[in-house]
Amino acid sequence: MSASLILSQFAALVARAESMEKKLSPRKIRPTRDQLNQLREHRDKLRTTLSKLDAEVTSLIQPDEEIVKLLDRIRSGKNSLASISTALSRNLILIFTGPKDSSLDSVQVTASKKHTRKRCLKLRSQHPHVTLKWAQALPPSTWKSRGMTDGAFDYLLEALEAERLDSVLPMVHNILQSLEKEEPLNSCDAFKSFVSEILNTTTADESRNTSNISQQKKRSIATDTTHGAPPRKILCTEARFQEIDYKGSSMPTSKLPLLIDRLSTAIKSSEQWKWERRIFLENSGMLEANMVDRTDCLNFFVPKDRNHDISITLTVGHEVGLEVIGEVEAIDL
Repeated sequence: MSASLILSQFAALVARAESMEKKLSPRKIRPTRDQLNQLREHRDKLRTTLSKLDAEVTSLIQPDEEIVKLLDRIRSGKNSLASISTALSRNLILIFTGPKDSSLDSVQVTASKKHTRKRCLKLRSQHPHVTLKWAQALPPSTWKSRGMTDGAFDYLLEALEAERLDSVLPMVHNILQSLEKEEPLNSCDAFKSFVSEILNTTTADESRNTSNISQQKKRSIATDTTHGAPPRKILCTEARFQEIDYKGSSMPTSKLPLLIDRLSTAIKSSEQWKWERRIFLENSGMLEANMVDRTDCLNFFVPKDRNHDISITLTVGHEVGLEVIGEVEAIDL
């Protein structure tokens, strides 16, 4: 039975009860003793039923445990630097530009994108601090059309309506300023206003950044003497977040099967993958039926010009990723 039908019946029940209340005046009816006894009996049954109805409605209105956990996650902002960096850019591009339509989209995909577009509009209409907290906390697959029920989505926005930020990580300001200069957001007036509001109303808290960076593992110097080649430096002595301390490009073609074989393990070892799986499990109770567990560890960039190759980027775990780089003998640039 649909919620709309239940709501209609509930409205009719309330209207009927209000109408009966006006008719139960002693001046309008004169019941016999037997009828009074029957009225008492019906009243007692009605009290019991109304008590149960009240409990059920209260249960529907109150958020379930999964939604509360998700709300706490957004409010606390306690995500790793890598998770924030990954989610923020993807979310803001999606929120301010919406999903892109394609002539290859099925009817179902088109409807899903239309639904997601409406959610993007709702997120853009929130206070910039609310939009930013949302964009930092959740991967896009969690809140897009089929990733979250409408009830959960609307409840979270309502609960976050008064949330404000005093400070943010310095990297957040950096990401916003970079996105403002790059496509597809460099021509979006709404995004420029959003960035201006965030920069003007929040401070970059260096202490938060330093605290997070101190938790990152330092890496040692490794050398490669494979096939008698002279030693070459593989890694820098210290990794700093948002700094590239190693670039690998060319690798032997014979190592391609090994790379392909190791990719699944490497992806699943990433903080992004673990974060997504944790969020999916914590909120599985509020996801729509048949919702597929998806990951944003892979990104596909398809140029409009069919003469250009498609680019696929992957997010993999730090330690396993370094092992793979060494195993496939990528050249240090």
